[in-house]
Amino acid sequence: MVPRVTGTWVRGSGPTPISDEQGGGKRGCPRSPASSKSPGRMSQTKPMVRITAYIKPFQLEDVKTALGNLNLGGMTIGEARGRGDNPEQAVQLAGHEYLIAMPLRSRVELVVTEADQERVIQAISGAVRTEAAGSGKIFVEKVEDAIRIRTGESGTDAV
Repeated sequence: MVPRVTGTWVRGSGPTPISDEQGGGKRGCPRSPASSKSPGRMSQTKPMVRITAYIKPFQLEDVKTALGNLNLGGMTIGEARGRGDNPEQAVQLAGHEYLIAMPLRSRVELVVTEADQERVIQAISGAVRTEAAGSGKIFVEKVEDAIRIRTGESGTDAV
C-alpha cells in the first residue's frame, strides 16, 4: 500500500504536510478559496462560444500571433485530417504533383465570450485567408458552461 502524502509543493523542496483539518482536500490537495464553489452551479456569466478553426499547418504561427494580440487567454491546438468541398488536394513536392485525399490540418479551439466572438473570427480569417480553395473553416458553437477542475470556478472565470 502506498502511503498518503498531503502537502503543497514549494520549488526546490519536498512536500509540506498539511492535515485535512488544516485545509487539505481530497487526496491531500490543499483547498483553494475558490474550491468551495459548487461546480454544478452556474455563476453569473456572460454567454460563451467555442470557436474551432481548421487551418493549414504552416499558418498556425500566424494564427497564434493574431490570437495572442487579442489577450483572450488560452487555446487548444491539435492535428486533424479531412477535406472540404474538394475531394483531393494537389501538392507540389520535388517537382512532382501528388494528390492527397485527406490533407493534414491544424485545429485551433478556444472558448470566448460572445462579445469577443467577432474579433476572434476576424483575427483568424485575417491571418489565413487566401483566394485558393482549402483556406480552412471556422465553426462557432454555444457553450453552456465551463468549469476549471482545479478550483471549481465556472463560467467565464474558468476560461
